[in-house]
Amino acid sequence: MTYILDNAFIKRLINVKKIGPEPMSKEFEKMHEEALKKAFHGTTTTGIVCKDGVVLATDKRATSGSFIASKTVNKIYKIGNHLASTMAGRVADAQSIMDVIRAEAALFEIEYERSMPVKAASNLMANILFSSRFFPYYIQTIVAGVDDEGSHAFNLDFFGSIIREDYICTGSGSAIAYAILEENYHEDITVEEALPILIRAVNAAMNRDSASGDGFNAVKITREEGYQELSKEDIEKIIKKFIKKKSK
Repeated sequence: MTYILDNAFIKRLINVKKIGPEPMSKEFEKMHEEALKKAFHGTTTTGIVCKDGVVLATDKRATSGSFIASKTVNKIYKIGNHLASTMAGRVADAQSIMDVIRAEAALFEIEYERSMPVKAASNLMANILFSSRFFPYYIQTIVAGVDDEGSHAFNLDFFGSIIREDYICTGSGSAIAYAILEENYHEDITVEEALPILIRAVNAAMNRDSASGDGFNAVKITREEGYQELSKEDIEKIIKKFIKKKSK
């Protein structure tokens, strides 16, 4: 459940880990570099902002290098009834930070009697990531949801950078998925229109990226119905529809 980095960036991360005057031994540096390469390779996660909500979709495969560690990972985390996040990166880091965000969102709702805004949740996560930049959480995330100001999606990296986007892909399959999203996205897109586009994008990535695969998770969030996870049957219906269109 990871995303790919270039070698130069991995070396910069290794340099961050050098504490004190003594550099790491060559053996430890090599081991650390290999661990980072394994951590940052895999996954396809996607999200689209719609005029009536947001949609998120991911694959289910978790990898460690070339080893498939799991085929049933849910990479979409429910933060609240109108807020969710996807994760790419180290599973333990992702689970740890999501526990914090969920707890803070619950406390916010108790204190203010309303759901935490999407921007607030994104800023909170960005602050946590930035404060840990010297010992980073190795994750990349999409934070998306619906609040009083509309539908939003934010892309965050493990140093705490935050960018608001209309559509987002992360992971090693993102280059393939972006091609589908860029071709089909438009400003007035609805949730029902976006769902098959995201499924197609993740499906295309799974067909070409060996670190992505083993099925789909998909979620739609609207103001009226809140957080809704699509069943396996719902996703299969969507897949059959675009396969049927492709065959014509």
